[in-house]
Amino acid sequence: GAALSPDGTRLAYISDRERAETFRVYIDAVPGGESRALTAPDDSFQTPRWTRDGKALLLVHWDPVTYRYRIVRQPLEGGPFTDLGPGIQADDCGDVIAIVDAERSLSQLVLRHPDGARQVLVSTTTEWLTFPRCDLDGQRIVLNRGPTTQQGPIHDVIVVDRAGQETALTRDRANIGGTFTPDGRAVVFSGKRGGKLALFEIP
Repeated sequence: GAALSPDGTRLAYISDRERAETFRVYIDAVPGGESRALTAPDDSFQTPRWTRDGKALLLVHWDPVTYRYRIVRQPLEGGPFTDLGPGIQADDCGDVIAIVDAERSLSQLVLRHPDGARQVLVSTTTEWLTFPRCDLDGQRIVLNRGPTTQQGPIHDVIVVDRAGQETALTRDRANIGGTFTPDGRAVVFSGKRGGKLALFEIP
């Protein structure tokens, strides 16, 4: 779950090296430095993503009260996190947070606005949505669509704009992940071809 900071100087990741199955979030300097734990040792988090200003991380946290995964904003200076609502993955688009949420047979891509309003861009009851990543302008989101939330090269890569219009970049259900190139003209993703995983770039 490693994620590079916007300025390229720090790396955020999770590890259960202190307590098995309890994943703390750590910050490391790049190219190397001493790790600093950001979250408490008795709480578990997943999938760190940096906010655009580099001052906080978006994390996935299991809430035993609501019995759901929730997106939280954890400041780098420490202190309590802020709950941003239900979700299994998230990314910062600048003016909104792109969140993938899943409950029972419903999977959605939503935009969380600063006032807390949630705008649904994509909704499906037949497939799962995963790994949202915003482009540099925050106007397009690349994500995976597939038969399961499990990781593996079993998804297709799609791009969604702010109006909810979808563009399918693959249709072979043999891919995972995806991120925009810095110029926003292409997407890089991992795909399985000829029995081997490789990185691919597609306009």
